[in-house]
Amino acid sequence: MMALNPLEIPIYYINLDDQPERNAFITKRLSDHGFPKENITRISGIRKPGIPQDSVFIGCFHSQLKALKEGLSHGVPFMILEDDASITTVPDILDIPEKADALYVGISSWAFTPGAPGNLAMHGRLITDRVNDKIVRVFNMLSSHAILYVNMEYVKSLIEVLEKNLSGNPIVAESVGTELSYYNGIQLPVDVIMANQQYKGNVYALRDPIFYQDDVNKYATLIKL
Repeated sequence: MMALNPLEIPIYYINLDDQPERNAFITKRLSDHGFPKENITRISGIRKPGIPQDSVFIGCFHSQLKALKEGLSHGVPFMILEDDASITTVPDILDIPEKADALYVGISSWAFTPGAPGNLAMHGRLITDRVNDKIVRVFNMLSSHAILYVNMEYVKSLIEVLEKNLSGNPIVAESVGTELSYYNGIQLPVDVIMANQQYKGNVYALRDPIFYQDDVNKYATLIKL
């Protein structure tokens, strides 16, 4: 196992320029829980035009891609948070399998299901494999609010797939081999692509998360696996 102190891991958090109150909120939460200021970097979020739902998911896609590139430029390990991430408790040590690619330090009960119509998601359909009393391996978790990346090659491959989709190329479901569409379009939400990558990667999640979304998604993210 690989032992990491969460307070020593660089953090990149995504925050829109026109939401300073959320910026103040997340920086205070991190500071209150002992995360040192010098390890925390704000990523200016990207907003895209369009109807609200399209604008949100496209903006989130671009923002996550921007954060991944920033993290990659400085090396692993690093965490990416979204600015609605609240904190439960912070463990002294994170024990992660040596061959891990990523660890979801924020989780969700929503699952990527390639056969689902429209949004490719179903609630409560997670596929997991218990490793020990702290972590599980995950294969289809839809979540992007708090992820720890530990493998440089995995980050590179994720960036490559995201850029491929942005360029207008369809993504194939790793589990079933069919092309994916989101409400009849090939542009996918970022967490769908991330979940699809889990199937062929070594991706894990905390059974008791550090971070959760303290908003309408609280019911799905303040959970235990």
